[in-house]
Amino acid sequence: MPKLLCTCPSRGRPKLLKEMLESFRKTRSFGTDVAVYLDDDDPTLSEYDLHGSSDKLWVMPRKNVAQIHNWLVKTYPDYDYYMAINDDVIFVTPGWDKILMDTIKDKGDGWGISYPDDDTANHKYNYPTFGMMSANMVKVLGSFYPPELKMMNGDVFLLDIGRAIGRLYYCPNALIKHRPPGVAAGAFVPGDHRGDEDFAKNERQAYSDYIDARLDSDVAKLFDAIINDKKEKVLV
Repeated sequence: MPKLLCTCPSRGRPKLLKEMLESFRKTRSFGTDVAVYLDDDDPTLSEYDLHGSSDKLWVMPRKNVAQIHNWLVKTYPDYDYYMAINDDVIFVTPGWDKILMDTIKDKGDGWGISYPDDDTANHKYNYPTFGMMSANMVKVLGSFYPPELKMMNGDVFLLDIGRAIGRLYYCPNALIKHRPPGVAAGAFVPGDHRGDEDFAKNERQAYSDYIDARLDSDVAKLFDAIINDKKEKVLV
């Protein structure tokens, strides 16, 4: 049975995290786990369920969101798939995880990125807002997201890298509901910098720097790994 780890940062939103975890437990398949990262300086930390949230719960110094996902992935290296999620999602389709994993296995021969319908028309723009990545890709790349990123453009990266290797798969029969700020009550994150002009500008520049410095070489490394994997399977 393949194993999936969902990684989830949360800050200032204990109610949303509780609702997300309830939906996660109701719809996940056997072998699917979630790791939660809370900031030790969160003013609402006492409102979180620190004992029942997850058996993989961390209360640690504050990091940027993309760094949290990368840290959790490296902390738990023994999974077959990884999926970066938010505390503001609700899992709807029973077995959504199996749908996403089976798609990568069947269509990508075990390599690739699959993503669900997040109920915000993400599929119209081909944005893998909550993309699942095969662990072999994470191993080749060295992280789930480029280390240059802090919070934004993670979905753009998944889109670009998935398209470049021809293994990006939208799964309309796997539904989750995304409830970001402006959509759901209580979704505002205290200290959220995404709307700050300088922060957004710096994030765009960080991703541009990644494209210029490493995107091509990362794609080449992935192609080499996929080809070598096929050769090994033929020999077996």
